[in-house]
Formats: sequence, structure tokens, C-alpha cells
Amino acid sequence: HMLIPNLTQIFGILFFGIILMFSLTVTMFRIVFLLAALTYLFCVIFIFFKIPITKPTKFEFSYILNIPKDFYVYVLAEMIIILAYALIPTFILFNYLYNILNTQIIVIIVIVISANIAGVLGSIVAEKFGGTKGGLLISVFGLSIVHNTFYFVCLTSTKNIIIVYTILFVFMSYFLRAVWFIYHRAQVYIRIPQNVKGTVLGSIHSMRTITWILGPILASAIAYYMHPLIGFLAAGILFLVDVPVYFAVLRNKIISLGSQSKAKKNNS
Repeated sequence: HMLIPNLTQIFGILFFGIILMFSLTVTMFRIVFLLAALTYLFCVIFIFFKIPITKPTKFEFSYILNIPKDFYVYVLAEMIIILAYALIPTFILFNYLYNILNTQIIVIIVIVISANIAGVLGSIVAEKFGGTKGGLLISVFGLSIVHNTFYFVCLTSTKNIIIVYTILFVFMSYFLRAVWFIYHRAQVYIRIPQNVKGTVLGSIHSMRTITWILGPILASAIAYYMHPLIGFLAAGILFLVDVPVYFAVLRNKIISLGSQSKAKKNNS
């Protein structure tokens, strides 16, 4: 789930990046966008012919309000992370590097490639160590450190140092993001009983969608009216706030399939 998309993006960014590096024109941008759009067409064709038909679902906002109170902390843990990432969409960073620092397109290419390499390595590391509780807490705390540090380095350093540290920052943040994602699924989802899992995860998905829609608007306003990188500081603070929330989640017991079926029998 994490490994293959990152691998494909490495080669895709190399291909499109080299094209734009040698011909940075409006026409070439249009060609690149058309080629990228064709990949979505192949994805649609694959889904149409290979993915089995599922039952239609109807979203109701009241569905979010039906989350059992015992699982509010589960929703809060993930939504804080989602909000943090919504405040730092990639176009904010690229705008800062390209339009404010006046870096070359090759710098953007290197940064994106390093991000995807980090995603691959993070997936491998997370898979190897199996998603421990300590690893989850360390990854969230690490995300806070690298984002806060990035903000202050950019405020106090020269252009060349900022570029070098940005590459390091992107690598570390995407590495930790991959570890967090896998460890989060491994440690949090197994603590949600089967009888409420649909409600909890469905509500998280709905709120995640709303956040991803409003996030770029909020991030753009913050970058425009305050500072181009202030969102990274805000994200770093949110990651830090989320550490004790995750600690509260991980104190709950793991719900095994056997205990779930036994609970159903007792309820019946």
C-alpha cells in the first residue's frame, strides 16, 4: 500500500522532471499534465474491469455523531494528524522554494525523489519491526521535531543551508510518515471492536474528507497573511499534542477476534 506508490512516483517524477528541466514552458507543462491525466485513465479502466462492485452507501452527517464516547480518543488521535498534514500541502513548500527562494526545478525534483525514497524505506522498516507501540509514539514525536526544526532553520539560515536542510527534512518527514501510517493501522485499528468499527472508521473517513477539502484553503490563507512556512510550525505543534492522545489510545486493550465473537454471544 505504501511501497508501490512511492516506487512508481520515483520513476514518474524523474521522467516528468527531466522533461520540464530542459523545456520549462507553458506548452510543456500542458503536455506533462495531459500525460499525467492519462495515468488516471488507466486507473479508471482497471477499477472498472477488475474491482468488484460494492454496495452503494449514503452519507449522513448524523452518522459522525453516533460514535460511541469510548472511542472519541481514537478519532481524535487520527484527526489531529490529518489536520496537521492538511496545513502543509506540498504546494506551500514548493511555492516557498521556487517563487520565494528562486531555486531551480532540479531542486524540486531531488526533493520529491527523496520523499518517495524515504516512503519506500519507511514502509520496509515498519514492515520489518511489525508496528510496535513505542515505534508509533516515537514516529509521531519525531514528526513534531522535524517540522518545528524545519521552520526555525528556514527563519535563521542562508539559502543554500535551507535547500540542503529541506532535502533532509522532506526525507525524514516522509520516512516517519510511512512508519506512522503503518504503525497507526497496526496498533489503533485492532483496538476497535468489530461491532463499532464501521461507525468509527466511517466517521474518521468522512471527517478526513472534509479536512482535506478545507485544509488547503486554510493553509493558503495562513501562508499569505502570516508567513509562507508558519503552517509547518503549526503542524509540528499538533504532532506534539497528539503524542499524549496516542498514549491514551495505546493504554486500551487489543480486541482479538475471539473476544469479539464471545462478546457477541454474551450480548445475544
